Amino acid sequence: MRVLLSTRMRYTTLLLLAAMSTLTGCGTAVYDHRIEIAIQDPAGRLGPPPIAVSVFDKDMGSSEEWAGKWMGGTGPGAPYVGKVSTTATRMFYDSTPPARVETGIALPSYAKEGFFLLDVNPVEGTDQTTVLTFVAYGTPSPAAASTVLLPAKFRSEFSGKGWLIHLTVDVPPDTKP
Repeated sequence: MRVLLSTRMRYTTLLLLAAMSTLTGCGTAVYDHRIEIAIQDPAGRLGPPPIAVSVFDKDMGSSEEWAGKWMGGTGPGAPYVGKVSTTATRMFYDSTPPARVETGIALPSYAKEGFFLLDVNPVEGTDQTTVLTFVAYGTPSPAAASTVLLPAKFRSEFSGKGWLIHLTVDVPPDTKP
């Protein structure tokens, strides 16, 4: 009887240790995403290159000043490269990429009063399309009545540390923001 009890206690202890190590194996993963932006503006609405653009963490701030901290230029053969970090809860053995990337993109020569929301579910190596939704500066989410949309296409690659998104924004030739 004593041997049986001792064996049961050992198995129970091992089972509890295994369960605890699985439960404590989760944590926060940090992903560093790179967004490369090229602008297609066949009508020349935005003026000559370089065209000012910014990629920024809209959750940290949604003001014109905040977006301006990461302002740069893009032109033919020279895409703008912006970086944004995100976090996700992951188990220690989970190396899957985040399913979603959401960030702010400012394009002041097109819409000075706000920025555009990039909200995509990247699929590695696949050409995808999306629509960037306008968000007025100082508001946390897209305006319900906003009709300012920018079509875009993108291709994604996962580097192990985050997504590299090659984004091409298509400026419509005749609509006004």
